[in-house]
Amino acid sequence: MKLNRGIKLLIGIVTALTWIMPLVTVMLWFLTFVGLFLLTAIACPSSGPCNPPPALGLLFPVLWFAFIFVFMLTIFISIILRVFYHVHIILNKTASDMFRVFTTIGMMFVPFIAEPLYFYACIWQDEPPEWAKPATT
Repeated sequence: MKLNRGIKLLIGIVTALTWIMPLVTVMLWFLTFVGLFLLTAIACPSSGPCNPPPALGLLFPVLWFAFIFVFMLTIFISIILRVFYHVHIILNKTASDMFRVFTTIGMMFVPFIAEPLYFYACIWQDEPPEWAKPATT
């Protein structure tokens, strides 16, 4: 299955997003709850009345919806990417059957390792490396 360089680059970027998006999700979660806690602690000192600024009431919903959007986008991208990789593995006849089976199993259990490995070995390069090619007898 031959792909042009632009499609290969797009798939590589999306594969890299499977590493980056979980980190962004955790950072948004951290900003949502820790930021809200710190702003509330600053706005409501232990002595005196609690007068939080009006923008504080909007902070939580905005950060929460950003968190949910990034989380759902991550899931959607992961599903589409898995479907692409599995179709490519099925249609790829240049790699050995053993390599294709192991990367398929790897994509189910450790996709953060198997997807970049398969991308580099079978998608980015026009021909798979020697260790991924079928053995000749």
